[in-house]
Formats: sequence, C-alpha cells, structure tokens
Amino acid sequence: MKTTIGEGKSQIGGGPLPRSALPSVTLDLLPLNMSLGDLATQLRAGNPPVVGYLAGGRLKLDLRTVFPRQDEMLFRAVHAVFGREVK
Repeated sequence: MKTTIGEGKSQIGGGPLPRSALPSVTLDLLPLNMSLGDLATQLRAGNPPVVGYLAGGRLKLDLRTVFPRQDEMLFRAVHAVFGREVK
C-alpha cells in the first residue's frame, strides 16, 4: 500500500446544501494488491470502522475528523488491512 499526505476539503453546515468548505489534510491510500473498493470495504468492516472517500484514484481519510487520541487506533486499523494485502 502506498500512503501519502494529501489535501482535501471538508463540507460544513447542515441540511442538503452545505455552504462552506474547510481545507483539510488527508491520508491518501493507494492499495497495491486490491481494489480501492475492497480497501474501503475492509476499513469500514474493521474495529474501529474507518470511513474515507474516493478521489483522484486514492482512498482519502480526512484527518480533520480524527482526534489526536485516535491516531494510534487509525494507524492500527490501516495497518491491519495492509497486513492482509501483502499476504
């Protein structure tokens, strides 16, 4: 899996038409031996579930939505899927 730091925008506001977006930092994941859809599915099925979005041929995890105390949990969740990818 190739992992890079990227940029994103987080929609803020309520209802069907959020009116503002904040710049955000993303963790961009590119699997080497599985599809992006499979990666997204495996991360969502993990414990804790990790939800990202597809853009630019990558699965992007918006780090604005991750509290510092959750960094290790996120690392472990991504690492668990990475371990399955290389087998």
